[in-house]
Amino acid sequence: MDILLQDFLDSVYPGLPETERRAFERLIEETDLDLLDWITGRRPAVPADYEPVVRRLRQIQPSPRT
Repeated sequence: MDILLQDFLDSVYPGLPETERRAFERLIEETDLDLLDWITGRRPAVPADYEPVVRRLRQIQPSPRT
């Protein structure tokens, strides 16, 4: 989860509109299990204010780590 979030911060976050930046900052306060369920789609009912950010997170392909 940390790698995915770091890749998002590095590549996507800088270009987000302010409303999505605030939503992301609230989203990362949620539990890792909730985040994982929303991002993987195991729990499709994502809170509405998180939906745009979760959609973007689903598109991130974590970069390989050595």
